[in-house]
Amino acid sequence: MKQKSFHIVLDIEKDMLKDPDFEQLEHEVHRVRRARDGTLIVNRIQNPIEEQNFVKKMRQFTDIFYPWAR
Repeated sequence: MKQKSFHIVLDIEKDMLKDPDFEQLEHEVHRVRRARDGTLIVNRIQNPIEEQNFVKKMRQFTDIFYPWAR
């Protein structure tokens, strides 16, 4: 299956960030799928190369809309 969409979620509650440094913003990529019972299953991509490749593709869009996340 080819990637048809992706969602960007800003985890502003993580560690209750105070004065975040947006110049050092990290990207995490998770796969989200719906199980047969209807629940959502979220797993972080464990392969660092696969994650970085996805981030490179994603940043073609995110750098335009979220310039502070470059």
